[in-house]
Amino acid sequence: MAVRSVLLIERDPHRASLLDLFLHGRGYDVTVAPCVPHALRAAVTDAPDIVLIGDAEVSTSSLARAIGRLSQAPIVMLEAQQQPHEILDAIREASRADAESNA
Repeated sequence: MAVRSVLLIERDPHRASLLDLFLHGRGYDVTVAPCVPHALRAAVTDAPDIVLIGDAEVSTSSLARAIGRLSQAPIVMLEAQQQPHEILDAIREASRADAESNA
């Protein structure tokens, strides 16, 4: 599966903007969700290829479980100090793992 659409859950507007710009520049269609209600709605209506969870207002594991009930997309939990190239590596790895599990 080629990842094209990304749901980015990030409440820090500065980090969300930087990641959005970075990922758009590499050809990804990014939906930024700054809060849990927006994230849950986008997981269903936007049908993302992958979900990136950054800083959220609830625990990332709780949010990942909730998203997992709504979407079949792989979920990657980001770390605060992760560099953009590491995020791209995580997207590629999740895409590979998802393709292998669906083969």
